[in-house]
Amino acid sequence: MKRIKLLTSIVLCASMVLPFSANASSLTPNDENIQIEGKKIADAYSVGDKLSEADLKFILDNAYSVENTASKAEFSVASADSWSIYGMKRNSNNTVEGEVGGSVTVDVGLISINVYGSLQANKVRGSVDSTVANYRFVAYGPISTEAPYVGKVADWTQTASGTSSASLGISKLTYANVVTYMMYPEGILTYSGGTLNVTGTATKQ
Repeated sequence: MKRIKLLTSIVLCASMVLPFSANASSLTPNDENIQIEGKKIADAYSVGDKLSEADLKFILDNAYSVENTASKAEFSVASADSWSIYGMKRNSNNTVEGEVGGSVTVDVGLISINVYGSLQANKVRGSVDSTVANYRFVAYGPISTEAPYVGKVADWTQTASGTSSASLGISKLTYANVVTYMMYPEGILTYSGGTLNVTGTATKQ
């Protein structure tokens, strides 16, 4: 019995002393894959380009859908979606840790989309040379009378930078007919050993 208690104490102490696992991140593997593939698709098209059927399927399966806009006015506060954003990540040897967080409202009207909010990127531990808060927004909507009908209708990025933290005020009005959209909030920390990219996950409020 005494030996069991001793082993238990050793395990508990070790769990408190040993560092967290390498490359720890709040992003799940599935969310990370969606972010990576979503960016690839966004980068492959210019605004006004129609999506391929395969890319459209991925976007419709994974992007944020907009409610039927048939009855909406040009600007409609009632259609606004509010999102909270958070993400954290540590580098491989646990010397640098960063986080990104904030809140964003996406207000979709019949022919417009208004995005506003804030995003903060912070160094949590370690020494960094610079910190960037980066927010990219990509929207898709009907642009053709021929299948697959949907293409990229908006794609923009807003950025703020600082030393150990960066605070970004997000504000952008775009005129477009939007049916679905994706957002890519990110904190980018540069340090002596490289760059730590911290991706934020959006949760609907």
